[in-house]
Amino acid sequence: MDPQSSDKATKEPPRDPSVRIVDTVPEFVLTKQKLGFPSLVALSFNICNSWAGVSSSMQIALLQGGPFALLYGFFVTTSLYLCIALSAAELISVYPTPGGQYHFASILAPRKFTKSISYVCGFISVINWEIIGAAVTIIPCMQILALWQYYHPSFQAKPWHQFVIYEAFGLFVSLYNNLILPKALWTHNLGCKFL
Repeated sequence: MDPQSSDKATKEPPRDPSVRIVDTVPEFVLTKQKLGFPSLVALSFNICNSWAGVSSSMQIALLQGGPFALLYGFFVTTSLYLCIALSAAELISVYPTPGGQYHFASILAPRKFTKSISYVCGFISVINWEIIGAAVTIIPCMQILALWQYYHPSFQAKPWHQFVIYEAFGLFVSLYNNLILPKALWTHNLGCKFL
């Protein structure tokens, strides 16, 4: 094999001067995914925990605006999140990176503020994960307390009751994830039935 031809084969294509490379991007092996509509809906519900949000906020929507607000609110929020998804898809198609938001922030930010904006974006993302975890954990606690009050009308709930149930639920989830989940990985597949 000619050494010049091998140099030509490994030579990188010319880059756009307006694009600035921050870090090296790992190479990806592209595989064709065969995901149908039910698979995408199941995957979206599992990733976003939207089932928890819908089930916990349904009574609020029904009380504040009725079925009209519940139905059309779903369409409005879906269209708004579709715009966000299309913007993210455009960024992902141009800059395929596993880092997500903080990589996009570092790539698109002015050179002077690259590290600080990327750090703040990553920090906000981590705080967001913690807040979502706390919010999803408080939902069943509120529902357990509401059911207890419904079936025991003489019971007067105090704020510390909710806190104790919240801590017990958090302890249960931690023990489950650390002790039971490694032995029962099939439980993760329950939510991905359509995949």
